Amino acid sequence: MKKILLILALSYGYLFASFYLDESEIESYKARCEARDKDACSKLGSHYSNTFSASGYTDLVAKELNLKYFMRACNDLREGGSCTSLGSYYAIVEKDKNKEFEFYEKACSYGDAGGCYLLASKLEREANNASGKDKKELIRKSKQFYKKACNLGHKPACG
Repeated sequence: MKKILLILALSYGYLFASFYLDESEIESYKARCEARDKDACSKLGSHYSNTFSASGYTDLVAKELNLKYFMRACNDLREGGSCTSLGSYYAIVEKDKNKEFEFYEKACSYGDAGGCYLLASKLEREANNASGKDKKELIRKSKQFYKKACNLGHKPACG
């Protein structure tokens, strides 16, 4: 189950896009991001995410830029896919469950089906380790987020 969730996180979140920019394009995307273009911020985040992961998570400059642009897109510009990427970053790299849940929930509230699905999956997993009222509440919440993911067009969430 743990491997399945990791694969899901990788496919929907932090490393979901193989997006690299040419050096000649970076300044243009940075200017567009500063002008509040959420797509440009998200693409810069993806570019630096791929650079950071390709370095074996050792390129700290790429890590800082990755977080900067995804944070701008998510927190300032309400771009759900960037929030999902941040949730997966906190799941995979930082191992911070609270931040992971925070960003998946934010992604879902901004209409990102992948974020809703990953949040539902995580809640379902938490329910498996809980009991009593906690278990029932976690199951209820996970069903709620699966339903929202399905309504947003995420087919695996509909099953």
